[in-house]
Amino acid sequence: MIKDNGLILFLADLYIDGKSLKSIARLMDMLPSELNHLLLVKLRRIDENKYDQVLRRMRSYDVNLSEEDESRILESFNMLINGESIEAIADEQKATKRKVLNDLTARLLLLHKSKPKLVTEEMVNEVAKRTLRKEV
Repeated sequence: MIKDNGLILFLADLYIDGKSLKSIARLMDMLPSELNHLLLVKLRRIDENKYDQVLRRMRSYDVNLSEEDESRILESFNMLINGESIEAIADEQKATKRKVLNDLTARLLLLHKSKPKLVTEEMVNEVAKRTLRKEV
């Protein structure tokens, strides 16, 4: 387990700045649950303000997608519009079909609600037409 306070603060900054728990954990060669423990237990003892920021982000995760998530979702959208299948997108992104479908449906809708200029209603409707037609 990491005991270096400076490193814990650095990891908290990465998370606050939009990196996902999984990507930070991979970077540090640790389990996401270990990182979660560092950010929820140890960080609180080190820096209460940063702890509050981390906690706010964790509580609002479904609404505030990371830049990494946004990029992946938009990439999935572009691939779908250019004729790629859900399976091909999943293979390209080294993800499961379920994750790609979640990105193209629920998460794209979240992006539309939080950033309507980036993800328009027409984009959401087009994905719905294409995914419903292929998946039903």
